[in-house]
Amino acid sequence: MKQKTKETENISPIIAPLWWRICKDYWYITLACSAALFSFHWLFVSFLPMYGNRYRIIRTMRHLPKFVRSMIGEDLISITSTTSLGAFAYLHPITLTLLMAFALMLPTWVIVAQIDRGTIDIILSTPRSRTKYMLTTIFAGMLGGAILVGATLLGTYIGVQKTKLPEPYHFDRAVICAINLYALYFALLGFASLLSAMSSIRSWAIGWGLTISVFCYMLHFCSEWWAWVKRFAKYGPLHYFHPIKIAAGYDPHKDIIILSVAGVIFFISAVIWFVKRDIVVI
Repeated sequence: MKQKTKETENISPIIAPLWWRICKDYWYITLACSAALFSFHWLFVSFLPMYGNRYRIIRTMRHLPKFVRSMIGEDLISITSTTSLGAFAYLHPITLTLLMAFALMLPTWVIVAQIDRGTIDIILSTPRSRTKYMLTTIFAGMLGGAILVGATLLGTYIGVQKTKLPEPYHFDRAVICAINLYALYFALLGFASLLSAMSSIRSWAIGWGLTISVFCYMLHFCSEWWAWVKRFAKYGPLHYFHPIKIAAGYDPHKDIIILSVAGVIFFISAVIWFVKRDIVVI
């Protein structure tokens, strides 16, 4: 039995005790974030009938202050139906903030916090490899993100089922929005993993992660004001996330591929960096 257990551990890409510890420490955070996203997206759909018919939506949106329109982006012109208005929930700061916070919180705790607290020596003294340590962290983050995005989609579905909407809500477009949202989370998780692999102090990693995330959002925001900034917007992740346009019929497969490839590059770089770096614990 012990021999079979050892062979299973050698084949498995994850470390079972670490996986169990992450699940134990993060189940309540995952549950709380999922409940918040589920409730928000359900309520957002429930409020859609209060916004009036689609012609009133267009007129209202186009006369919003420029500051508000810049927060939404150039996709504002695509709000022509209940579905496209409902898709704005996937771009809402509440949704983006919760996913960004989770993507940054988990890898910094599993990787950087152990170095910062001086416990990484005990962990790395076990026969498990650094590669498996990183892969366990990455897979846990991917699963957590899937649960959160699934909660947003479930909230939309329940809202559509329980709300009498003025026109049909095309749930299949919401599914594509959720896939694009997960691709965005995937890229953010990859970046957070790389930042964690490079850092030795958790506060430093979280601080830089938040700073760069805010910078990316401001790049998206300012691109609606200045043409010269718009030339650089393609280097930000939000440039490849257009839920409102998706609801109006836009095909985001290129955006999803770009975000996914960026995430994979970040993950590979994070694993290589963590495996090769010298870890000094004081």
